[in-house]
Amino acid sequence: MITGKGNIVTLSPLMFYEQPLQNDLLSLTFSPSGEVYALADPKNEGNNFLFSVDIETGEMKPMSKVAVDKITFSRKSISM
Repeated sequence: MITGKGNIVTLSPLMFYEQPLQNDLLSLTFSPSGEVYALADPKNEGNNFLFSVDIETGEMKPMSKVAVDKITFSRKSISM
């Protein structure tokens, strides 16, 4: 993955409850402060969730259910 600063970062396989993510990832992005966020429907239930991602382990921690298909950051805040 290439960050906005031109650095290449190797990300561990995405994990959900200590298992590899089985369903498609909808979106993955870095925040301006270098944190990684993912958008996915890991249980394939038609509900998208925003996750924080541990860059070292790839573990996805759910933050909230969201009604969006993509995520991105502006220079100041998250945009959905």
